Amino acid sequence: MQIFSLIHPVDLLWMSRTSKALRKVLKSKLSRPIWIATFSNIPEDRRPPPCPDVLTEIEYVNLLYDRQCNVRDFLRVQPHMTD
Repeated sequence: MQIFSLIHPVDLLWMSRTSKALRKVLKSKLSRPIWIATFSNIPEDRRPPPCPDVLTEIEYVNLLYDRQCNVRDFLRVQPHMTD
């Protein structure tokens, strides 16, 4: 598992999509330090701000780097944004 902390967050996101078993492991709370560590692999001048409290790290990486629209998923987490 430690090797996962050496890659870019988007690569870890893509790896989490390779199998249900790996996704389950990488979505667990125990994997949070791995997700946080991946951000240190981004050059400081290009590093995004810290993950908002309302999102998990995997949700944040998905929001930052995935090519599909995430508005619906974000509103699911932040229902007050629709008021």
